[in-house]
Amino acid sequence: MPANHRRATQRRLAFFEIVREAIVTGKPSYWTVRDDLWERLPESHPFISKLEDTERKAGRSTHGISPYTHISDVLMWSILVPAADAGDVALAERVFAVIEDFLGAGDPALTECVQIRVVARIGQSPALTDMARAYAGRHLREAMRQLTEDDSWLIAAGRQ
Repeated sequence: MPANHRRATQRRLAFFEIVREAIVTGKPSYWTVRDDLWERLPESHPFISKLEDTERKAGRSTHGISPYTHISDVLMWSILVPAADAGDVALAERVFAVIEDFLGAGDPALTECVQIRVVARIGQSPALTDMARAYAGRHLREAMRQLTEDDSWLIAAGRQ
């Protein structure tokens, strides 16, 4: 088998292993983001429905909505930032728990997606930065420490 076919086969096998693990263990994966948000955050329903309706009206499959879109448009900008701006600690804590599970799932594609669409943008909202400092879990704290090179992110300031 040529080397390029072998590499392609290895990538496919790695992909199927991640999907299999997500199904068997219930752990989040890049491919389960939409369903994870739908199941864990009822607040996501109208935003996911709107994305899907837009796709259908354009004659496209809803399967074409990427996890990047779900994490950015739904989780970050439609739920987490408004919750932080409104001071809704209970909702922000639930969203941070989802983010923590995403970052700790062991799926490199999901981790990268969350780092690009959430971690890198936390500093864009002062209220969100404060909430993250207070209520983020250890995976998000470590990601923020690495991004900002600020060790104070490792200090849990929220409820103990």
